[in-house]
Amino acid sequence: MRGMIADNVPRLLEVRKLRHRRQQDVLRVRQLALESTAAAVETAAKNHRAWRQKRLRLEAALYDSVIGETVALGALVGLKAKITSLHDHDQLLEKDLEKAVAEADRARQARDEACNIVRQTGKQFDKCEHLARALNDAAMGRPEQVCDDRAAVNTSRAEPALELEEFQGCDR
Repeated sequence: MRGMIADNVPRLLEVRKLRHRRQQDVLRVRQLALESTAAAVETAAKNHRAWRQKRLRLEAALYDSVIGETVALGALVGLKAKITSLHDHDQLLEKDLEKAVAEADRARQARDEACNIVRQTGKQFDKCEHLARALNDAAMGRPEQVCDDRAAVNTSRAEPALELEEFQGCDR
C-alpha cells in the first residue's frame, strides 16, 4: 500500500500543479476582461459627458431661436420634438453607461472568484508538494528535513497520516 501511495504522489502533484497553472491562466484572462470593461466604462462616461455639454449648447440654440419671437403652434411642437429627441439620446447614453458599469461589476466578480480559486489550488498544490517531500525524505531514510517555510517535517508521523483515507488532506 505504501509503495502504491508513493508512486501516485508525483502524479497527483503534477495534476495539482497543472490545475494551479490553468487557474492562473483563467485569472489572467479575467483580469484582461476586467481591464477591457473598465476601458469601456471610461469611454461610455466620456461620451456621456461630451454629449451633455453638446446637448446644453443645442438646447440653448433651439430656445434662443424662439425667445422673443412670435412662433406658430406647429413650430413649438417641432421644437418640443427636437428637445425630446435630445433628451432621449441622453437617456440612451446613460443606459449604455449603466450597462458598461454592470458588465465591469460582473467582470470584477469573475476576477475575484478566479483569485479565490487560484489561492485554493495554490494551497492544494503546496500541501501535496509538502506531502511529496515528506514521502521522499521517508523513502531516503532521512528522519527530518526543513522545508522552504522552515517548518520541520516529521517523517515518522508522515506514514500514518498517509494511511488516513488516502490523501485526505491533499484533496481539501
